[in-house]
Amino acid sequence: MMKKILMIAVLVFSAAAFAKAQTISASYKAEMVKMLDALHTKSLLIQTLDQSWSQMGIPNATRLANAVVSDLWPDLLEEYILEYAKHFTLQDLKNVNAFYATPTGKKVCDTINEIVANVNSTLQTKYMTRISDLITRYMQQEK
Repeated sequence: MMKKILMIAVLVFSAAAFAKAQTISASYKAEMVKMLDALHTKSLLIQTLDQSWSQMGIPNATRLANAVVSDLWPDLLEEYILEYAKHFTLQDLKNVNAFYATPTGKKVCDTINEIVANVNSTLQTKYMTRISDLITRYMQQEK
């Protein structure tokens, strides 16, 4: 009986996800592609995998990262679309893309990942001791 209930639940959730995917318009998908292109999403994913795999000593990490992302990209694009559709309307995406098309928007797209990476690096170096101390204090308070 439990297997039947589980199977029904899986089918219901699958049908709901399929229905959601079917209701997303071609216009919405086009705006998503435009936004992800502006943000350099695909190339940044390749770069992230390449760096991670290179540090792990995986040979030909750059070529592998390109191959993996190229293979996964159509599916990942659908995942991005489904996730963004939960939070952004078509008009929201058009507004975002209109901003990204401005000189300031282009500057944001071209620099935001570098800024975030630099702040994260600073967090890991300059603040690591402080973070460790805070974690230790928090863990002691939780006892």
